[in-house]
Amino acid sequence: MVTVDTIKRGVSKSWRIVVDLSMVLVPCMLAVTVLEAVGIMDWLAALAQPVMDIFSLPGEAAVALVLGYIIEPYAAAAVAVGLGLGPREMTIVGTMLMLCHSLVLETAILGKAGARTTLVLAVRLVSSLLAGWMLGLVL
Repeated sequence: MVTVDTIKRGVSKSWRIVVDLSMVLVPCMLAVTVLEAVGIMDWLAALAQPVMDIFSLPGEAAVALVLGYIIEPYAAAAVAVGLGLGPREMTIVGTMLMLCHSLVLETAILGKAGARTTLVLAVRLVSSLLAGWMLGLVL
């Protein structure tokens, strides 16, 4: 049965999650806005464009992918939203990050658990890149 106390606990925990996610999302979106305003994003996009062409993505998407691969998918989501990627691009980036995200942290955890980290890292990265390439072809 749902009681007032249950609702209070749920709202309190939900609010804590919103605050925690905002601590990642807001600074990332702000950083993208600043990088775009000073022209650095254009430079990064031009530098990354040849590689992003493989996945049929704009060069700016490289920033989201690198953040997601290295740091966490929430940072990548904030950057992708800040860049204004469309549904097609978001699907490709999201799928790539679903397969391969938080590499530093998760590889360390898997290593502690006894996994062959280089193999796990290679499989995650290759599957992400292949999925991005295939989605870029069919979407």
